[in-house]
Amino acid sequence: GGPSGFMAAIAAAGDGGTKGVRSPSARAQPGIEVVIFDRGAPLATLLRTGGGRCNLSNATFDPRELAAAYPRGGKFLLSAYARFGAKQTMAWFEEHGLPLAVEAGSRVFPESRRASDVRDFLLAMARSRGVRVLARHAVARVVRRSGSFQLTIVDLAAVPTGGRARPPRSPAPDDASREREETFDAVILATGGDSALGGDDFDALLADWALQRGGLTADTPQDKRAVLAAARAAKEKLSSADHATLACPLAGGELQVRVTRDEFVALTEPLVARTLAAVRKVLRDAKVGAAEVQGVVMVGGSTRMPRVQAAV
Repeated sequence: GGPSGFMAAIAAAGDGGTKGVRSPSARAQPGIEVVIFDRGAPLATLLRTGGGRCNLSNATFDPRELAAAYPRGGKFLLSAYARFGAKQTMAWFEEHGLPLAVEAGSRVFPESRRASDVRDFLLAMARSRGVRVLARHAVARVVRRSGSFQLTIVDLAAVPTGGRARPPRSPAPDDASREREETFDAVILATGGDSALGGDDFDALLADWALQRGGLTADTPQDKRAVLAAARAAKEKLSSADHATLACPLAGGELQVRVTRDEFVALTEPLVARTLAAVRKVLRDAKVGAAEVQGVVMVGGSTRMPRVQAAV
């Protein structure tokens, strides 16, 4: 039910590609049925990305240059970008009605700078192509049988407050009425994650630390935006430098605090630990050992942090 899941669903359902560009979705078979099950509100996590603005792509059009920006999974991404890269992605969004804007660092945002517009766009695209989007529906079990997949679906909207998302082994009659089975030819399973954790949490932690160190406060909305922007810039510099200066003008004075990479690592270690907890859950759910993983695709600005790369 995340952004990648919606893009996969739209591609499978077929959207005809972009003008002069044959997208993967243009090869979809007619008559295919696509369903998205989401145990919560679809695309809720997208609203937190890019500080609420949704940094949905990067305007780097050379596939090799773009793949090289990712610390893991570059070989896989090079192949994917060669088929449908950033240029085609941006064209796809704009030609289907979502204007985009490019900011510093070639970061691509919706022109409105509202993540909610991207959420509404993906929901509309999916539904207009016949994709069934089922909120508050959990996949309790997946069983492979004779080349197909049998899913046990639980309607969480029908579970009383305090009920369980996963029915017991021997459900009572009323529990059984909340579950059903559906069969599919292919399944994309998204699991794990921490919807309350994002790159802006690292920014906020560093901003609070700098304010305390500088003996200042950010009381106005303008001050809060300024110190978060300065923290984000310092965080990005620390990915390639041993130290950075977090500086910005505030109503109470000029904030100028030097931070080293070691200080930043120590400060954000609890957030990295939460990231690893999500990684371990994904491995457990997939019943895969870390040694069996052949590649990791790390996406997002915070994955460029050396500490995050080393931890994963």
